[in-house]
Amino acid sequence: MEEHRLAYQFNELTGEYVGVRFAQFHAQQWLLPGSSTWEKPPELAEREVAVWDGKAWQVKVDFRRIPYWHKLNKQQFTIGEIDCYPDADWTEQDPAKVDLNYTRFDQEKGRWVFDQAAKDRADAEQSARQASAYLRSTDWLVLRKVEKGTQIPVEVTAARDAARISIDSAEAVAPGIKDKLQGAI
Repeated sequence: MEEHRLAYQFNELTGEYVGVRFAQFHAQQWLLPGSSTWEKPPELAEREVAVWDGKAWQVKVDFRRIPYWHKLNKQQFTIGEIDCYPDADWTEQDPAKVDLNYTRFDQEKGRWVFDQAAKDRADAEQSARQASAYLRSTDWLVLRKVEKGTQIPVEVTAARDAARISIDSAEAVAPGIKDKLQGAI
């Protein structure tokens, strides 16, 4: 007679293999614990799980508990069910490991890449906003000259000219920025 006997336990709801238990011997027989089988589950590869279907073990894919990110909007997803494959628009690569603000998913390379053009646009827009803010902050000097003939200081006139040049340069990198700032320049 066997000294001990193993029973292979599965999750009652999903059928997923949970682990091994020792069966108890009672009244000249081995007692099978609940939610268990005597049949040993098959060997599994990475991202596979054994599922008991009531008669035999089935091998199913298992992508649960793996974080995925959407390639376009960078939203994080986690698959919650057995035998569910990740969508082609998802990747396991965390965009935050590159630079969350200036990344895009490069389909050819199959990974997140730093998007220099997006950074350049953001920098140009920031520069244009600062220049626009300077123009607004000195508009009162222009109005005072129109209304009262008071001269605008030369350094302010030069700085206002530089601000307009900065906005024009930003428009070349970030088309439409002038429209966003309309009324301020």
